[in-house]
Amino acid sequence: MKILVSDFDGVIADSLDVFTKAFVYAFKAEKIDIDMATMRSMLGKRMQDILSQLITDKSYDPEDLINRLKKNINTYLLSPEARAEYKLRDGAKDFLDFLDREFPVPRIVLSNSTVEYIAAFMSRTGIADRWTRIIGSDSGYERKSLALSSLAKEFRLEPKDVLFIGDTVFDMQEGIDAGVTRIALAGWHSKELLLSTQPDFIADSFEELKEIIEKIKNQ
Repeated sequence: MKILVSDFDGVIADSLDVFTKAFVYAFKAEKIDIDMATMRSMLGKRMQDILSQLITDKSYDPEDLINRLKKNINTYLLSPEARAEYKLRDGAKDFLDFLDREFPVPRIVLSNSTVEYIAAFMSRTGIADRWTRIIGSDSGYERKSLALSSLAKEFRLEPKDVLFIGDTVFDMQEGIDAGVTRIALAGWHSKELLLSTQPDFIADSFEELKEIIEKIKNQ
């Protein structure tokens, strides 16, 4: 048995622009100026790591600031303006159809976004019934690697039987830490950048991702 765990933003959701706007909105609310290009380059990192790059004054309470930032990010992502931009990545629904037919294993979203946002996005785009579970930033795991390890134990699997699809080098590092099978899909980060993490498999498109799933299925 295997399970399939997927990042959401950048893999399933075409949300780079709306996420960048949400982060800029949240930082500006804290009087931290950052431009769209710089913010976009940081997306995918943990909030603690982003703050360590942006703020030299370490006298602030990091937990309090992070909580306020996350609240403002979620507020923006659930706003009518952001909801109007919700869209799936091209080919995502077809890929989910493929999984239903060819690889019907437990399918779990693992994201740094909140469950509320992901559920709203799924509902609006018609894919809410395509997932076994959503694990978000508010699900109690400090890192994705901890969630991945927990899932392996829950399903009584060897870590390598947990297939993790991610689109950033940060996803791939979390996969390394958990010892799971890492499938990189070019998204927020390029294929060239993802290759630097030496993933177990790498794809440029959902068509290539289907081929990888077929290969794993037939092993």
